[in-house]
Amino acid sequence: SADSEDSKLLEQANATVGLCPTSQIIYEKVAQMPLFQNLNKGLGTDCAASHDSMDIMSELKVLYLVSKMQGCTMSAQDVLKSVWD
Repeated sequence: SADSEDSKLLEQANATVGLCPTSQIIYEKVAQMPLFQNLNKGLGTDCAASHDSMDIMSELKVLYLVSKMQGCTMSAQDVLKSVWD
């Protein structure tokens, strides 16, 4: 799993991390959002691989809720950027 050093390296490389929060919850491997808060993020659904859904709106909601639960300062706008940027 990623740590703060990994996060710094990804930020320096201007990398984009992929997040599929619903499948991460199902497989009990939830990303530590404070580590990814300042990184470019791409949101995915993982569809049939985990929960038979391709509902990106549901993923947005889960990402927002997980971020808030973990104490992130990500706004709703920041979460939306994971889909449109």
